[in-house]
Amino acid sequence: MISTAAHEAGHAVAAFYAGIPATPLEIVVLPPCGTCEAPKARGRNQGVHLGIASAEDTLRMLAAGVQAELLWAEDLGPLTDAEQWAIEVGGLDDQGHARAVAESLRDYGWPLLDYGPPGPDPQPWNWPHQCNRARAAARLWRPQVEILSNRLVQDRRLAAADITALLNNF
Repeated sequence: MISTAAHEAGHAVAAFYAGIPATPLEIVVLPPCGTCEAPKARGRNQGVHLGIASAEDTLRMLAAGVQAELLWAEDLGPLTDAEQWAIEVGGLDDQGHARAVAESLRDYGWPLLDYGPPGPDPQPWNWPHQCNRARAAARLWRPQVEILSNRLVQDRRLAAADITALLNNF
């Protein structure tokens, strides 16, 4: 459950620093895996604002969930390829939102979301570039992510005003 909370907190903290209004966060505890009995949880943020900040900051916010979760998991020890893949799969909905952001900007000269290597001059529509930006930000904002994720685990649901208050008081 804490990994899911770190993921959702990563989004919330990145949104906060991009000037994107907070939305309620929730952790839903699911039945354990029927095969291995591993605990499962799902995060939910309600109504992510995609048109408030710059497109580049919005894409970084969308990438920040997986990156914050990866950093949390890496603190526990080295990740196997399968563990990293499982965390990254948890961000597929985020990538869907990122594709929608890029597609909404086609009339303004943006191509579709690019999954190629960032290269020496990365473009804002390049997803690996946004993941790199999100990872650097998640490292910088790690204390805020930790405070917010711990509170989310404790309360299971945080109102937008509570998220803003926690981050404003940091």
